[in-house]
Amino acid sequence: MKLSIGTLTAVAAVSLAFLAAPALADQVAYHADLTAAQETPPADSAGTGSLDASYDTSTKMLSWTVTYSGLTGDVTAAHFHGPAAMGAKAPPVVPIEAPFTSPIKGSATLTDAQASDLQAGMWYFNLHTAKYPDGEIRGQVPSNAFVIGMITQSLDAGIITRAQALRLVAETDYFNQPEVNRMFVLMEYFGYLRRNPDDAPDNNLDGFNYWLNKLNAANGNYIESEMVKAFIQSTEYRARFGPP
Repeated sequence: MKLSIGTLTAVAAVSLAFLAAPALADQVAYHADLTAAQETPPADSAGTGSLDASYDTSTKMLSWTVTYSGLTGDVTAAHFHGPAAMGAKAPPVVPIEAPFTSPIKGSATLTDAQASDLQAGMWYFNLHTAKYPDGEIRGQVPSNAFVIGMITQSLDAGIITRAQALRLVAETDYFNQPEVNRMFVLMEYFGYLRRNPDDAPDNNLDGFNYWLNKLNAANGNYIESEMVKAFIQSTEYRARFGPP
């Protein structure tokens, strides 16, 4: 059996009885991979997608960005559903307003009950099409804190080994995306400017941190953050090729 977050979730749901620990910070990050195989029953579609969201525990505001491709047709509806474990169905709890073209962005204020279900990993996100009115691609929405807690308790319970736990942590977006973003910004300096971020003329990491924060705010979307364009248009980069 191939080990994955989805497999571990299913095993942990049967083997462990616990909820995610309360968030220690105001912002809680969520990520879901949307696939046809997660639909109940599974859909025969090559479509894929992803959901990245953040929940502000102070204002109870949930914000999201959804991207997708390869569906059988236009998206006719999109919802957060719950409460439901992976493989179970539940009614919509937060409907998404049109337009449904990718990327879908929005926000909503949650009730206390909705926030509790979300933080317990009991929500899923669903994209509907004409061919699949009940949903073409779907993804369970555990928080990163929930995933890390699930891995830890699965390790303590002997469900997974230390090596498997290390691999799962390394493959989670909780760890992976921030490291990918750091590497991406670093490669901009190496590739375009041919120097370290704290070399002259910067002599500090202020510029590196500025672009890293912009890329993180754009959920890793380098086009939206306009980072590559800025490096290409920079005076330092253009000076490598002599005067215009």
